[in-house]
Amino acid sequence: SSLTAKNSSSKGSSAIESYFGRVNYGFDDRYLLTLTVRGDGSSTFAPNNRWGIFPSAALAWKLKNEKFLKNVSWLDNLKLRASWGSTGNAGISAYQTLPMVNADNQIYYEFGSGVTTGRIPTTLGNENLTWETTTSYNFGVDFGFWGNRIYGSADFYINKTKDLLYAQSLPLSSVYSHVLSNIGKTKGHGFEIQIGGVPVRTKNFNWDTTLSVST
Repeated sequence: SSLTAKNSSSKGSSAIESYFGRVNYGFDDRYLLTLTVRGDGSSTFAPNNRWGIFPSAALAWKLKNEKFLKNVSWLDNLKLRASWGSTGNAGISAYQTLPMVNADNQIYYEFGSGVTTGRIPTTLGNENLTWETTTSYNFGVDFGFWGNRIYGSADFYINKTKDLLYAQSLPLSSVYSHVLSNIGKTKGHGFEIQIGGVPVRTKNFNWDTTLSVST
């Protein structure tokens, strides 16, 4: 008897190219603005869908530095924040937008007076596939009291994701069981609260404790 072993190998490559720009503006150490835009290109998508543009903006108001709070001795920090922005996900392997062919996936058909073999793709490509995009909204406050013996932050956020990269099921009558598509939306929201305290603060010893809660 003899044993025949079948060897196989593969080779692939992918690349991501990104550009990033940001502008910061502050007025009187009270009002802060940050504007950001980034462009990401991924070779895993088809040439007409490789690039995604993802902007963001953030505002902050340092209430503690306003005249009506500047002289409040027990208040060390009070800042309100709001932000909005989007990010992209290109979490697919190289060549998944293309139909893939496997040498073992043969079909036989009559040609002239004989029978010949051919190949059909093992997966269905999708050249319209593009970036999955998550848009986030965040509203928060930072605070500190009594020489920052008590400090912390509280945030409320909303995340919305669209054009999910998902294996969409196809009808049973199809040659293929699924195709990778941009389909569906998700939404998530929650609170994050962090409170810290310094119960003991001496020249040679600090006791710092933090409590975090999220939903």
